[in-house]
This record gives sequence, C-alpha cells and structure tokens, in this order.
Amino acid sequence: MTIGQRPRAIVIAAFLAAVTLAVPGVGAAAPLSVPVTDRNPAVLGAAWQPQPLGAQDAPQHPYLAANNGSNIHLNAYQTDASDFPGPLGRHPNVTSAVLGGESGTITFDSHGRIVTMVITPVQSFLEVIDPASLNVMSSYAFPASLDRFNPDGTVNVGGGGYFYLDNEDRAIIPTLDGKIHAISVHPDGSSSLATTVDVRQHLPADKDVQSTLPDWNGRIWFTTTSGTVGVITDFFGAQPRVATIALGERVTKSFAADSDGSMSIVSDKAQYRFVADDTGAPVVDWRTEYPNDGVIKPGKLSAGAGSTPTLMDDQWVSTTDNADPVNVVVYRRGPASEGGGKEVCRVPVFGKGKSASFQSLTWADGQLLVENNYGYQGIRSTLGGVSTVPGLTAIRFDKATERCSVAWTNTEAGTPSAIPRLSLANGLVYTVSKPHVPGGPDDWYLTALDWRTGRIVYSLRYGSSPLMNNNYTAVTLAPDGAAFIGVLGGLVKITDNP
Repeated sequence: MTIGQRPRAIVIAAFLAAVTLAVPGVGAAAPLSVPVTDRNPAVLGAAWQPQPLGAQDAPQHPYLAANNGSNIHLNAYQTDASDFPGPLGRHPNVTSAVLGGESGTITFDSHGRIVTMVITPVQSFLEVIDPASLNVMSSYAFPASLDRFNPDGTVNVGGGGYFYLDNEDRAIIPTLDGKIHAISVHPDGSSSLATTVDVRQHLPADKDVQSTLPDWNGRIWFTTTSGTVGVITDFFGAQPRVATIALGERVTKSFAADSDGSMSIVSDKAQYRFVADDTGAPVVDWRTEYPNDGVIKPGKLSAGAGSTPTLMDDQWVSTTDNADPVNVVVYRRGPASEGGGKEVCRVPVFGKGKSASFQSLTWADGQLLVENNYGYQGIRSTLGGVSTVPGLTAIRFDKATERCSVAWTNTEAGTPSAIPRLSLANGLVYTVSKPHVPGGPDDWYLTALDWRTGRIVYSLRYGSSPLMNNNYTAVTLAPDGAAFIGVLGGLVKITDNP
C-alpha cells in the first residue's frame, strides 16, 4: 500500500485531509461522495453462473482466525483463494464509507465483523466495522508518527500494512516504533489493548517491523524492512522471549507459515526456509537466490521479489523474482536434507521492459495467477484517465513433472495494484482495474474473470475519483457473497441484488 514519492504522498495527504474532515468516527457510516461519470458504462459484460472449483488448499492454522479472513492473503499459506462466493454481476449495488484513510488488510472476527487497519500518512487506526451497514463499531488509535515517511520519500507500509487476526479475535499489529501489539476485539464490537511486546533492543537497524505471523506451535515470527527475522516465544506470557537473526538483506513482503512449523520468507536476494531451534531462535534451513537485475521496476517498492511466498499443496513454494521480464518461480519447500530449496521451474511473464509484479500469487486447482503492476508509482500514475501496463497470466503447474507452463494471458485489464482474489465457490477471480483513457475520467472497476480461461466476465464501475484508488489493497470476499475493497478514502462494498 505504498503512496509513492514524497510529492505524491503530499498529494494523497491533501486528499485524505479532505476526507478526514467528514470522518464519522464510531457510529453511522458516511458514504464517499464521488462523481460518477457517464463516459463508461456502469457494467460491462454479463452475469455469471457459478462454476465451483476444488477444495481449499490451505489447512486451518490453529493460531489464526478462520481461513478466508485471518490476514491480507486469507490464510497461513497465503494462497489468496477464498471459500466464499463473490458478486456474480446480477443487478449490482455499490455502497461506501468514509474512514479517513485507506482500509488496508481486511479480516473477519468470529462474529463476522470486519476488523481492518485504516492507515494515513501520519497515523493508523484499528477499526471494527459492521459489514452490513458499514458503521464503525469501535476504533483503536495508535500514536501519531511521521516515521511512516522513509528517507527516500516513500511511505512505509509496515506498522499495520500487514497484520493478522488470531484464533481468539486478537489483532496482532506491528508498529513503526519497534513494538508489536495485541488488540482484543470483544463480543460487543469494542476493542482494547491486550498486551504489547517491545522488540526495539533486538533490532540492530531500523525499528520498522514489517509483518508478523504465528508458526504452528504458537510462536510469533516477525520481519523488519532492514532484514531482521525474529521469533517471540510466550508472547502473551509474563516474560516473552525474543530471538533474532540479521540477514543483511531487505525484506519488504510478508511471509507464509507451513503446517510443519517452518516459515517461508523472501528477501530482496533469496528465498528462505526458516525453522525455530530448541530455544526458539530462528535458524536458516535453506537459502536459494533468485534472478535479480538489481533494478527497482516502476510498480515495485524494492529491487527484489515482488510477491509474498505462496505455499502450494504440501511440497512447493512460489514467488516472483526481479528479472526482466519477471519470472514466476517454484521451489521445493521441504527441509534441505530432503531436497528443499531446489528450483523446479520458472516462467517469464509480461515481456521485457514492461513487467513488474508486486502482488502475491493466487494459487488453486493446480494454477498460479500473476498480475502485472508495471507503471504504478502512486496515485499520480492513474490520474487524468491514464492507467498502467495491463496483464494477468495464469501458470499451470504439473505436480507430477514439476513443470510450469502458461495457461492463459489477459491483456485487456489494466490492474494497477490490486491483490486478486479467487472465489472457489463460483470460479471467478476478482481484481481492481482502471481503463487507460488519457484525458478521460478516473473510473475504477471491480473486474471478474473466469479462473479457467482468463475471459473477463464483467466489470463494474464502483467509483470515479482518485479516492477510489485501491492502492495495493485486496479484493476481500465475505461469507454472504459481498466484495469489499479498501480505497484511499475508506471502504467500498459491492453486492448482487435479487
């Protein structure tokens, strides 16, 4: 959820300041007031008849909230495949709420309520939201800080850009000051601080904790942008124990938790498999470097892997590298003693000089989906009707031969920065697209594609404003078939009408 270089960040801050004046706080939701143009039709395409796919690939993690809504990539394996249905394009309805900032990671607690971080350039809030009315039930404010601005002018997505909801409705949230907080969400929708663990003394460089996730034994792992990997044992106990290792490499993506207790982490140089030793300290089991030309592509925040590691079944892990063009790369993920760390296949996507992927891969039914984000460098990249280089490519993975091949490519949809979301219940994959019409309106669409063929089934315009830019967030599906999109101004909800 980057906001680009400092001049772009100032532009966004102005937008958010304007929106913040109308923030409803706890209580009734105020809709985003955005102009709707008539230059593009509201809906392109036709309604879809569900074509379900196979069962969920990711097992339920014992220390995470239920699959489909525990973190930005839905589950411990980071598959971005949901058991929930999504809108079918039948007489769709769009509603929205001003939240005073960008609704980033969206999770669901055990009562079905939305738990999300709302991020602005200077402050973050954990908000509990009624998914039906979009009313804010409670808001927990973190201290204001200008540390969200990096020295190079970019806005840091750590400190809440990634967080997870655990199996007891506690949001585990890192902040930019080297602390990890647990915020309890109570049955009545209120929230309160459960505990905080301060890890600053264990961080040799920056204090920016990028992401957190538990392993299958309940230890909480964390990474920092400067490349520290840490493990906290007995996080909720009287004396939490912290152990770390410094990689000397940047880590800008989240990571995946395997059911065997290991963690898959990718740096700007290599893919790793980590395990915890008998004392709870992180240990590198294997490290495999990937192709990298050292260039930060337009559409990426670092000269490294663009996607959070995605675990495929019980044997493989996949990510994208930083070659030109970008490759989708698959490795064996088991222990090094059993051949783990071996690259088994790679496929280049999108073409030289126009290829950059900074979003997680989607995995289901023997297929990976990769999205092109080339050209997205903050909101100015999509102002004035322009968009980014289009491209969505599906990669078939043959489990028997461990070979990869292109299944289909769609070059119609320009998808600047969304995390695609697959519905296993209906066979559609959802993303956010924006047409390239220089000098035209800034129209934003929910676009649904057939997972099997890549054909665009329908595109629904949900708004026409820079505030409707999703800016690196995901399409999140709900149990009732609604789709939620976090945008710069707040939250958008899309449903079918009978």
